[in-house]
Amino acid sequence: MDGAVSYGIERQTILLLLLNLLDGIFTTVFLQLGLAEELNPLMRLCWERSPLTFMAAKLCMVNVGIWLLWLNRRTRAARLALMAGVCVYAIVLVWHLAFLARLAVQASCHRLHFDLGRGDPVRAAQVFLASGGHPCRSPTFGSSLSTRTS
Repeated sequence: MDGAVSYGIERQTILLLLLNLLDGIFTTVFLQLGLAEELNPLMRLCWERSPLTFMAAKLCMVNVGIWLLWLNRRTRAARLALMAGVCVYAIVLVWHLAFLARLAVQASCHRLHFDLGRGDPVRAAQVFLASGGHPCRSPTFGSSLSTRTS
């Protein structure tokens, strides 16, 4: 295997390890805050045991998979699997960032409703209810501030 291919595989391997770590951190934070639920039954069992067990299992399982692919890095299948793993985890990371952005927008909209209530929580609730409960629609502005399509 030439140096350029070997270098590419090394970069993919490091990137996959990093993306898996970021996925684990985001997932742990979202689960801890009650903003998400783990859909993978095996990982849900780990989460129910403890966040540390969850993170250790997640990192170990993916690291073992990466190690097996690394051992077979000379095969085309292993190289494609590494590339596919990077693509999948990149999509997962984009999803996490989009979810985080949506949370930030919702938080700022709730703050906007509080501010429209002039610091009065009852008035803020009235403004919120008058908007139909939509996170960023306010009758004061006469239009929706949301980018949500549903």
